[in-house]
Amino acid sequence: ATEDDAIAGILSKIQAWQEDDYSHQTDAHEKSFVTLTYAQSLDGCVAVFDSETGETSSNLPLSGKSSLRLTHGLRSIHDAVLVGGTTFAVDNPRLNVRLWSRTNAGGDLKRRRQPRPVVLDTELKRLQILREKNAEIRAHNPIICCAEDVFDTIKDRLGDPLLSIVDVLPCKRDDGGRGLDL
Repeated sequence: ATEDDAIAGILSKIQAWQEDDYSHQTDAHEKSFVTLTYAQSLDGCVAVFDSETGETSSNLPLSGKSSLRLTHGLRSIHDAVLVGGTTFAVDNPRLNVRLWSRTNAGGDLKRRRQPRPVVLDTELKRLQILREKNAEIRAHNPIICCAEDVFDTIKDRLGDPLLSIVDVLPCKRDDGGRGLDL
């Protein structure tokens, strides 16, 4: 079996779990199917701190080609990819499916299913970092989740060019008031 066959087998099992889970749901009791993936270095870090510049970057390859292909395959069977605001601002990831495609029974290439990027940015500070860098957002049509009170302060600026390429979703704050209650 090839590496692609192995990845396809893993994805097939996950899709079967999804379908089995969804088949027991009613409209009143729908729930999400979530898969968590991440990469870390041998010392358990997921980001690198550069002491000379004082900046953090998680844009360091921690995975091999096979792992990246599996990650893209997983993205192809999910509706969304969730990242934190710091990852979004520092790495400006695309969060799409590029390294995995499947064929149907006739051997024709299937259209890649693209997940929707979802970013947790409670105070919208990370979106401001991208504005200050004058960076083009590489993720297509992301949803930026922020606190309701923060949204209230920016909603009059929704014509802002940066805010016109993202969907801002106001969320309640968690009980501690620092994060989002999803």
